[in-house]
Amino acid sequence: DCIRAGTDFEGLRLLRPASFQEIQSSVCFIHNIGRMGNSSIKFGKVNILVLQRYTINILPKLILYEENVIEKLSLDANKQTDLFGILRAADNSIRFGKVKRLELLNYSINILPKLKLHEEGDVEVLYLGADETEHLSEILRVADNSILVGKVKRLELFNYAISILPKLKLHKENEMEELHLSSDKEEYVSEAILGENNSIQLGKVRKLELKLFAINVLPKLKLHEKNEMEELHLSAEKKEYVSEVICAENNSIWLGKVNNLELELFAINILPKLKLHGANVMEEFSLSADKEEYVSEAIRAKNSTIWLGKMKKLDLELFAINILPKLVLHEENEMEEFCLSAEKKEYVSEIIRAENNSICLGKVNNLDLELFAINILPKLKLHGANVMEEFSLSADKE
Repeated sequence: DCIRAGTDFEGLRLLRPASFQEIQSSVCFIHNIGRMGNSSIKFGKVNILVLQRYTINILPKLILYEENVIEKLSLDANKQTDLFGILRAADNSIRFGKVKRLELLNYSINILPKLKLHEEGDVEVLYLGADETEHLSEILRVADNSILVGKVKRLELFNYAISILPKLKLHKENEMEELHLSSDKEEYVSEAILGENNSIQLGKVRKLELKLFAINVLPKLKLHEKNEMEELHLSAEKKEYVSEVICAENNSIWLGKVNNLELELFAINILPKLKLHGANVMEEFSLSADKEEYVSEAIRAKNSTIWLGKMKKLDLELFAINILPKLVLHEENEMEEFCLSAEKKEYVSEIIRAENNSICLGKVNNLDLELFAINILPKLKLHGANVMEEFSLSADKE
C-alpha cells in the first residue's frame, strides 16, 4: 500500500516472510518503484519471498540482512512488460545472500543474470520453467557458460527452460545430488542440442534423470572425471527421444562410476555411446527388449567394445540377449547368477555368429540357460579358476 501511495521508504523494514503477488494499481506501482533508489528498502531477515508480475521490479530496491538465508525465492512474470525496470539492471548487481530454493518461472527467468547469490552458499534447488520460447527472449542472447549460479544440489529445468542449460556456469567443485530435465516437445531442447558435445560442465552428479526429448541433451553434458553416479535411468518410447545420442561417437559420453544403470525401450540403443569408469562396479545390470528395433543400433557396435566393469548379476531378456557379445566385463568379475532364456531363435541370432570362447563372463556361481539360449554355450568363456554351485540347461525341443 505504501508503494502505491508513494510513501517515503527511508527506514522501511520487514522482518518476516513476504509475498507480493497482485498489484491492482499497477500504474502507481510502476511510477513509485521507478523513482525509488536501489538498496533503499531494508528488509532485514526474510525466510520466503514470493514476487509476481510487476512486483519483481522491487528486487533491486531491497537490502537484506547480510547473513540472511532465504528458504524460498519465487519469481513469476507472464509478460515481458512486467519486468519494465529490472531488465535494465547490471548483471550480478542484485545481491541476495544465501538462497536454498530459487524458482524462476516464465519471463522471470530473464533476470537470472542480474542476480548475485552468496559465493559460499549452496542452492539446494534451482527450478526453472518456461512454457513459451518468448519467455527466454533476453537470456538466450547471453554467452554460453556466462551465468554464474555457484553450487547447486538439485537442478530442475522444464520445457523451454532446458534451452538455457548451456548458459549456466556451475562452481568447478559442484556436487549435484540430482539433475532433472523433462521435455515432451522437440523444440524445448532445440537450443540446448546446438552446442558441441561435452560442452556443458556439470561437475559431479549423483542422479541423472532425463525424460522424453531431454535425453538428447546427454552428449552435451560433461561430468567430473571422478564422478560417481548412484543411478542413471533412461526410458525412450520413441526413437526421436534418442536420435541425437545415437549420432554421437561410441564411448564418448563419460558417466564415471554408475551403481545402477537402467535403459529401457529405444534408450537401449545408446549403450555403446556410454563410457564407464575402468573400476566400475554394478550390483545388477538389466536389459529387456520386446522389439528388435530397441536394440538395432546397439548390436551394430563391434564385439567386446562396451565396458561395464564388475557386476554381481547380469539380466538380459528377449532381443536384448543379442547385446551380450558387445559387452566387456572385468577379467576378475564374479557373478552370483547368470540366467538366459530365449523362446525364439532371433533372440540369440547375433550371439550364435560370435566366435567360440569369445564372451568372457569371469567367475559365475550359478549358470542357467533355457530353450534357444542353450545354443550360445560354446561362445561363453569362464574364469580359469571358476567354481560353480549350479549349472542348469533346459530344452523342450531337440
